[in-house]
Amino acid sequence: MNLVGKIFTVLIFVLSLVFMVMAMMVYAAHKNWRLAVDNPNPTSIAPLGLKQRLDQEKNTSAKLKEERDRLDAEKSRELQRKTESLATLETEVAQLKEERVRQEQELAKKVNELRQATAVATAALAEAKKWGDEVVGLRTAKLQAEQDRDKHFAAVVQLTDTKQQLENDLKALEDLERVLSTGTFLHPGCPHQSRASSPWRFPRRVR
Repeated sequence: MNLVGKIFTVLIFVLSLVFMVMAMMVYAAHKNWRLAVDNPNPTSIAPLGLKQRLDQEKNTSAKLKEERDRLDAEKSRELQRKTESLATLETEVAQLKEERVRQEQELAKKVNELRQATAVATAALAEAKKWGDEVVGLRTAKLQAEQDRDKHFAAVVQLTDTKQQLENDLKALEDLERVLSTGTFLHPGCPHQSRASSPWRFPRRVR
C-alpha cells in the first residue's frame, strides 16, 4: 500500500468518527414530537404537552378574563356608588352653604338688633338717669319748699298772734278811752262795780 492509500484510509477513519459523533448527537437530540404536542402525563423526560399547556393558558386566560370582567363590573358599581355619593355630598355641601349663609344673615340680623337694643337701652338709661336727677332735684326742691312752708306757717302763726294781741290791745285802749270820755271811774276794788264791767280788765295775751 502506497502513501495515498494510507492517507485515504486515515481520512476514512476520521470521517467515520465524525459521522458517528454526529449520529450520536442527532440521536441524543431526537425528540418525540407527539409527546411534545400531546402529553397529559408529564414526566421528568417528557414534559407536559403543548396542547395541554395551551389548554391551561386558555383556562388561565378565561379565568383572568372573568376576573377582569368582574373587576370591571365592580369598578363600574363602585364608580356609580362613588358618583352617587359625590352627588349626595355636593348636595349636602350646597345645603350646608345655604344654611351657613342663612345663619350668617340671622347672625347679622341678631347683631343689628342687639346693637339697636343696646342703643335703646343706653338711651333709656341716660333718660332714666336724667329723670332720676330730676326726681332728686324735685325731692330736694320739695323738701326745701316744705321747710319754707313750715317757716312761713310759723311766721303766719306768729303774725296772727301778734295781730290778735294788737287787736286786743286796741280794743282795751278803746274801752279805756270811752271810760275816760264819760268820766265814769271806779276803783277796781269797789264793791259796787262788778268784774265784768271793770274797764281795767284787759284780755289775756294769746301766744
